[in-house]
Amino acid sequence: RVIEKRYLQSVDGFIFNSKTTERVVTGLLEIRKPSVVGYPPTDRFYDRMSSEQEIRERAKSDKLRVLFLGNVIYRKGLHTLLNAVKGLRSKVRVDVVGGLKAEPGYAAQIQEFIKANALSSFVFLHGTLDNEPLVEMYRRSHVMVVPSSYEGFGIVYLEGMGFGLPAIGTTAGAAGEVIAHGKDGYLIEPDDAETLAKLLDELANDRELLARLSL
Repeated sequence: RVIEKRYLQSVDGFIFNSKTTERVVTGLLEIRKPSVVGYPPTDRFYDRMSSEQEIRERAKSDKLRVLFLGNVIYRKGLHTLLNAVKGLRSKVRVDVVGGLKAEPGYAAQIQEFIKANALSSFVFLHGTLDNEPLVEMYRRSHVMVVPSSYEGFGIVYLEGMGFGLPAIGTTAGAAGEVIAHGKDGYLIEPDDAETLAKLLDELANDRELLARLSL
């Protein structure tokens, strides 16, 4: 942190990916520098995004398909999602897309948790996916859940929204700049598996609500 602060103080200005990052960095500076917030682009799959009719039809399908997209590291909160779905096994399917090598110890704990709690019949670890398989995963899913303890921006939330996936993130970090609570997704406290379980159960049972949030 000492080295980081000295480096940040040495530059002439900043382009930030979110207001949250701007607030964090400027809090480290002794002298405020010129800055601008430039949100990252989220249009790489623009021509593949789901239509309104596809979203309405998808919302009627059986199990609620939950997509977690991100490296399997502690900060991303996959453990919170797995704790939330333990009691929803007949109602949900969870697809985890993300690398397992960034924090191998944590990834091993996740795999052991899935085995110990008999979740392997509805929780699937896919590793990283290339563009085409990822697009298909987006199109088949119902809701994006990445309950991170911190996000500097959260591009996956917006990317998922392009396919009609309501996003569930946390109140920590920049997810609140992306997700409008109760309109296109939900914000929960970090590590709040109980609230997450209630929200997923509600979406699994109320497909009109799911369709409304998706659209």
